[in-house]
Amino acid sequence: MSEELSRDALLIYLEDLRTLETIKYESKVGIEKVTNHTDSFRERVEDARKTEPDKPQKEPTEYVSKKDDAKWIIGGIISIVGGIISFICGVLGLGVLYIIAGILWSPIGMVIVWAKISETREAEYNNMRSATVYNHEMEDYKKKMEEYRVLVSRSVELLSKEEEKEKEFKTLLTADIQKAQEQLDKAYSVNIIPLQFRNIQGVYYLYDYISTSNQGLSEALMQCNLDAIKQKLDNVIQLQGKAIIQQAQANVAIMKQNQQILETAQATMQNTAVAAKYAQIAAVNSTLALQLDSKQLAYQKANFWLK
Repeated sequence: MSEELSRDALLIYLEDLRTLETIKYESKVGIEKVTNHTDSFRERVEDARKTEPDKPQKEPTEYVSKKDDAKWIIGGIISIVGGIISFICGVLGLGVLYIIAGILWSPIGMVIVWAKISETREAEYNNMRSATVYNHEMEDYKKKMEEYRVLVSRSVELLSKEEEKEKEFKTLLTADIQKAQEQLDKAYSVNIIPLQFRNIQGVYYLYDYISTSNQGLSEALMQCNLDAIKQKLDNVIQLQGKAIIQQAQANVAIMKQNQQILETAQATMQNTAVAAKYAQIAAVNSTLALQLDSKQLAYQKANFWLK
């Protein structure tokens, strides 16, 4: 029966359970934080990749002047020459027609040719201006591309380092979870508290209830509706978890004194079954004290890195 343990031993036992459950909890939170931190870096790398500058799309096209722009003038000259030949040959009517056509055709041709020349000059000017703008845009594009490549390269390099850190801390955090779970399995196997209380909420409740009252374990179990207070306890754990572990680390000397209390109780206990429980509780307490004294909890290192 759990009542066979002294009140002091019971509180030592519950406090150790609370610390171990909190280490496991904070380590799991640490894994989530480390994962989110690296995911954030991955998103930044993807965002950097999306900033690739746009290459100028519209290239200048060279204007090609048409070779038949002077056909009207040439046609007019040919008509006049035809008219003169007609006069020489005595075909006066046809000659007159050729002369009139040539005279009319040539001015029209001149107008058309000058219009074509003006069009060509304007096209060549626009082409030159377009080429200048395009060349400036290409120079700007090349500079931005170089900056883009450097940005992406640095982002990828940083991400690689963050991923190495993520892997390192996840390994450490997982190891802390496994160590805490091994100690919890040993502690719970003493069979002092019922199965439904062998979790972080149940341990928090029992420790707080017994440590702040004169009641024993039996009263704490009868008074508890664990399902009803779990949500409240979850908030308490989130707010107090880190502080509880820090306090335990600061009180390692007290834990060593607790070790003496447990060993004395074991030595003076004539009931061998209860003495065995004291021995197992003392073993868990001793291992936990050594772990806390090293101040090497992975979640604390991870939190420092995440800052």
